[in-house]
Amino acid sequence: MTLFLLPGVNLRVGRLELGIGFLKWTMQIKKGAGQHFSPDWDELPNQTGRLKKEIRRLGKQLEGVNPGFVITVNGKRKGIFSDFLFKNIDKVEEKELYDILRAATAFGSIGPERKGKALGSFLQTLSFLNRRESRAMTTSGYLARLILEIIQPLSIESLCDLCSGMGILGVQALSENPLLRFYGQEIDEKSYFLSVIHFALSGFQNAELRFGDILKNPLLKEEGALLQFDSVAADLPANQYIGDTREMAFPQRFTEGFGRNLSSDWLFVEHALHVLKPGGVGVVVLSTPSLNKAGDSAVRRRLIRQDLVEAVIDLPDTIADASSQPRSALVIRKGKPAERTGKVLMIDVYGQFSTGKDGDAGHWVDKAASIYREGKEIAGISVWRSVEEIERKGALLGASGYALATHPVTEAHPSKPLKSLAVAVFRGIQLSTTQRESAANREGEEVFLLNSGDILDEREFREFRPEIIRFWNRKWTLYALKEGDLVISARGTIIKTMVIQPEHLPALVSSNVLCVRLKEGAIDPYYLKAFLDSPRGQLILNSVQTGRTIKAINPKSLETVQIPCPGPDRQKQIGDAYRKAQEDFRRGRERYENQLREVFATFEE
Repeated sequence: MTLFLLPGVNLRVGRLELGIGFLKWTMQIKKGAGQHFSPDWDELPNQTGRLKKEIRRLGKQLEGVNPGFVITVNGKRKGIFSDFLFKNIDKVEEKELYDILRAATAFGSIGPERKGKALGSFLQTLSFLNRRESRAMTTSGYLARLILEIIQPLSIESLCDLCSGMGILGVQALSENPLLRFYGQEIDEKSYFLSVIHFALSGFQNAELRFGDILKNPLLKEEGALLQFDSVAADLPANQYIGDTREMAFPQRFTEGFGRNLSSDWLFVEHALHVLKPGGVGVVVLSTPSLNKAGDSAVRRRLIRQDLVEAVIDLPDTIADASSQPRSALVIRKGKPAERTGKVLMIDVYGQFSTGKDGDAGHWVDKAASIYREGKEIAGISVWRSVEEIERKGALLGASGYALATHPVTEAHPSKPLKSLAVAVFRGIQLSTTQRESAANREGEEVFLLNSGDILDEREFREFRPEIIRFWNRKWTLYALKEGDLVISARGTIIKTMVIQPEHLPALVSSNVLCVRLKEGAIDPYYLKAFLDSPRGQLILNSVQTGRTIKAINPKSLETVQIPCPGPDRQKQIGDAYRKAQEDFRRGRERYENQLREVFATFEE
């Protein structure tokens, strides 16, 4: 990544470059407040043979007068300059260091406000951050805008970000309302240091930032009590394991009885509610599957009964977390307006603005915010559901399932639960290695044992080659596949489907695969595959997954999935078009591979 600090000054911004720039900026601010440095910035280029030592010393001097520049990690002191920005300064050639100083000197003449904006906008694309780090540490600008559209910074006096990351949300909030008292806590040291830089360079040095685990040890407190805020926001980390809440500070934040098995998403929600003032609104962005996990149903049910959930917004796939899980925004409020009590607004933005759809990339923010503010119901997009209905449905909070059911129910487009279209939905047989080896040595018909890795689609080149065993136990007949069955991978983050054809038989289905045996004439199997493979279908399948470490779908949850069912002719048209598109893709890729081989073969002649 290249940053143009000034016309003609081209500097690659790594850790050291950022550190030198931030050192210069901080010294300029402190000098304006009456603090003096020796050597001064202008004297640094004259420190021949001592340049690295003097830069490190100045960094430590600034750490000594700025408490937020120093953190404690596992009992060890770490400074923003000493242990982060200047960590590898000894590996840099002196000539390169002088080049960086000259660039920073030119940069310093711009003035603090413009300088802060210039560097702040580049923090999330720094050269020393890999893509996964940047994604995990950064709240999307679009997502931050949606959160602030809901919270309305101009209408509040205090805002707390439970996972403040690099400060994207906080800087936007303070830009809208400079008088806002902003608080944040961050568990990742790299993110924390970058947020300190971001707030400082943006002119918001008074933001109250803390380093540490906000669940295990919340630090935003006064006289032994946790601070309360007008609004709370959180863009939660993915797959964070927390442990037993009884071992945490302020255990009263968490409902009694919800300990070690409760997912971290709902612990953050409970913390948010604990620190939210009466009448306050909070927005917690969490993984969509957590809205439907059976293990978290008790805490969801309690929140529904207490009428604390105001809205759920399923977000576009561009807002997926670092592990590519779909995400949703849970809007909580202590004391809803009278017209919103006893119900929850379900908004499915995902289905309207998924990847590949036309329109401005951020248009979904305006759409979702407008629906939320006005409480609008739009068929197929948003709907109000009573807390009684949600509780009857197991306190499931995934918005897409409720919104999908509101598509106009006509003869052409009714929606039906998968259970009503199937003779049976079942999990395959669990066979140990010993059982499979024993079966292979017995007398009986040879059959395939279909595992999730054997599920193919028409785009793939590889042959269908599952494990072969002997079919000798008549009880296994219950798990024998038939032509026209739809199989779905039951475990893992990637959900694949396949329609069973004659060449796949005879076969047994294994325990990591679910089989949907369809009623004759109820639905075209290739249409069903097309729907489940679509972005909307994948979101719905993700929403019924359970499990903290290994994601899984159970048959009962799969049966509840709502399937749009146009007429038979339309189903066949869609199913055939999907198969043709996959076959065209496979053939096109095959031609491409053949042409490449021909080109590369010329180098072997």
